[in-house]
Amino acid sequence: MSYELYLNDNDGHTCQVTPHQEGGTACIMTKTTNPATGKETITLGTADANLNITFNYNKHFPFRDLHGVRAGTAIPWLRHIVEMYGTERHVSDPPDPNDYWQSTKGNVGYCLSIILEWCKQHPDSRISVY
Repeated sequence: MSYELYLNDNDGHTCQVTPHQEGGTACIMTKTTNPATGKETITLGTADANLNITFNYNKHFPFRDLHGVRAGTAIPWLRHIVEMYGTERHVSDPPDPNDYWQSTKGNVGYCLSIILEWCKQHPDSRISVY
């Protein structure tokens, strides 16, 4: 089980951010076609401000509490939690692709640092969590 977090503009559209490949269901690549030229472009990840977050992280942070909050309002709270938890992700030896699912403060801090950066880019947007 997981949460889907979005940043939406005032018209309800998903905000655009630097392309990323983060979260529980990461987009590997996005193909777009320029309607004027027909030229296709492949971008690694997605530019949608959308993050799939495992329920496992709820042990360390109440993600549902972000629902409906204006992004600019969330910045101080997110900054504080990121500073407190850090952003060092859990890594096992040997490396395990399932490390994302580990409910560690570092994994949660890393996740929140992504959301924090999006909030800085789009402070007037609203956060939606489903």
